[in-house]
Amino acid sequence: MNSQRNIQCSVAKGNDVTMSYPVKFTFTNLGNEDAKFLIWHTPFEGWWSQFLVVEQNGKKLNYQGPMAKRLTPEANEFLTLTAGQSKSVELDLTLAYEINTAQPIAITYNNQLSHPLALTASCNKVL
Repeated sequence: MNSQRNIQCSVAKGNDVTMSYPVKFTFTNLGNEDAKFLIWHTPFEGWWSQFLVVEQNGKKLNYQGPMAKRLTPEANEFLTLTAGQSKSVELDLTLAYEINTAQPIAITYNNQLSHPLALTASCNKVL
């Protein structure tokens, strides 16, 4: 139970009206086996690390959110997607990046965490 090679990621404009600029991340297990991964440096953890590249007007924007210090991961810091399952989460981009919400934003997710159970999916989108 650790096949991640078939995890698909997508990014879209979210629709949570309580957020200034909601971004929806969806991860889908396209494989035939369960996929277990560490939520560190993923949207499922929230803003506790820089896991996105955000660009606007041709410039890479600086991450302004918190950075967590890490110990050994605990059981509740892992997520399992069963075969065929999708999970989504919405985050408010303005909580971690200074953006102009009226202009297009390019978002790339690509987890660079060096951990045996790090999520290996990547995706990008211009919103």
